[in-house]
Amino acid sequence: MHKRVNQGFTLVETIVAMLIISIAALAMASALGFAFARSSDGLLEAKVVYVAQGYLEEIQARRYDEATPSGGIPPCQPVTPCSALGPDSESRENYDDVDDYNGLLDAPPRDSLNQIMSEFSGFSVAVTVDYASSAQIAAWNLDDATDAKIVSVTVTTPDGRSRPFIMIRGNY
Repeated sequence: MHKRVNQGFTLVETIVAMLIISIAALAMASALGFAFARSSDGLLEAKVVYVAQGYLEEIQARRYDEATPSGGIPPCQPVTPCSALGPDSESRENYDDVDDYNGLLDAPPRDSLNQIMSEFSGFSVAVTVDYASSAQIAAWNLDDATDAKIVSVTVTTPDGRSRPFIMIRGNY
């Protein structure tokens, strides 16, 4: 008689091995799918920061107020009153002070010459400017409500996520 030598796997062993491999493959595919879905987040965030930084730098370069002379001296104060917030009936390319940007809404974003930034289609930018609140005046040890303006630039991405950026502009 010949003795049988078992070579290979049984059907049950093969099915169990296939089941383990398929579960592992499913877990890897799920993890890769999540990673691929989030792989563009870094680029999107870089674009958001780029747009916000451009707006904030443009606003920071302007005078504090319409009543503030070039050089900022004397600052607007009760003797030289600050003007009302908002544009002084001028177009964007002629904005000359910080609060002219109050209420600005650009979709898509525009550069300082009011030209559309086509590489950012689907993005939008909203700007608000307001004087410091009484709590902020106390916390920052300011003399007057007109000593600081709070500039908020909110950039919204094509997928609807909004990112706010805040700047404090002093009256100097």
